[in-house]
Amino acid sequence: MREAARWAVNQYGRESINALRQAYENYVGERPNPAWGWERMARELYQASDRRRDQEVSQALDEGLAAGSQRRYADMIARFE
Repeated sequence: MREAARWAVNQYGRESINALRQAYENYVGERPNPAWGWERMARELYQASDRRRDQEVSQALDEGLAAGSQRRYADMIARFE
């Protein structure tokens, strides 16, 4: 789903720059570099999104493993789901 959404945005090319800039500012909380073209803008936005998602997954994994080592199996399963 994520790849399809990114593909769709990329089909707009330069026409997507304003939407990408606004999305970056909303998501990251700071204004993007005004020198970035649409491709760089998209890449930076996607990387920020991927980093956040990776952090959430890593945190859930760590919490699940910790719960398992403490024999709190219901908590472990909940974090892994």
